[in-house]
Amino acid sequence: MAQQTLPTSDYGKSSKQLIEFVGQLRALGAHIDLELPRIVVIGNQSAGKSSLVEAISGIKIRWEYDESGKDNKRLEEVKEVQFGPLLTDKSKVEPMLRRAQAAVLNPHILEEKFVEMGEEK
Repeated sequence: MAQQTLPTSDYGKSSKQLIEFVGQLRALGAHIDLELPRIVVIGNQSAGKSSLVEAISGIKIRWEYDESGKDNKRLEEVKEVQFGPLLTDKSKVEPMLRRAQAAVLNPHILEEKFVEMGEEK
């Protein structure tokens, strides 16, 4: 018998269905009237946070960043901003995540420039 992984287990399958359902509710605007769940993964560097999210979502989300210019300033206010169009194709998520990260790391450049970048950049 083949060993089951999280995505192929009964738990993984039902979790995926619930996550997709919450996504459908959010797409219909239900998040305006209801507090829909979101995933928050907290842990030390290299603790496996990205691997956990990848296992749940089936989407590769490796982060690249340079801490050399890090100034350790805390943001007074954190806000959610839509970055680019709604994606339904998993293969387009990783490149868009990379562009969103580049936009966050380069606040002096308009975010539209990053959204419009080709996948090769």
